Amino acid sequence: MKNEYAVTKKMYQSWLTESGFHGRGLALCISFCSLAALSVLMVLTHPFEAYSLFYIGAFICCIYMAFFKNAVTAARQYKSILSVTENGEWKRSISFMDELFCVDDGFGSDSNMEIPYSSIISAREKENSVTLCLRGGGVICLYKDCFTEGDWEQCKALLTEKNPKIKFK
Repeated sequence: MKNEYAVTKKMYQSWLTESGFHGRGLALCISFCSLAALSVLMVLTHPFEAYSLFYIGAFICCIYMAFFKNAVTAARQYKSILSVTENGEWKRSISFMDELFCVDDGFGSDSNMEIPYSSIISAREKENSVTLCLRGGGVICLYKDCFTEGDWEQCKALLTEKNPKIKFK
């Protein structure tokens, strides 16, 4: 079974932005939103004071960190990644084999990732995409319409067979 697609800037940004609203990223987002609310409260309760400018700056910084930082970082990283690819295009190929699956981003044979099925903790389905969540916090994205060999239902059956502990959400 094989899943292949070209990674676009928008796609890469969605990966980083989405990961920012799960687990540790969600906790950080909530923390920054709380600090932003506290900053607004401080400005409202202490108007026209010199240090109110500090709270306004803290509010802007917290909103940036909570909602925009991942997208800005992703844009920079994507540009950097494209500089090491051939033809300025990033193609990802995920091959499912007997004991493991291989992720090839086209950066050379030394950069391929071979991941055992036992490393998959869960799989989140969302419309056309499937996110495989790995032990240690990593994720691999698949797209249901990008299977060049097999399809998502066959892949799901294979993943279940190889690792019955995977939680499908």
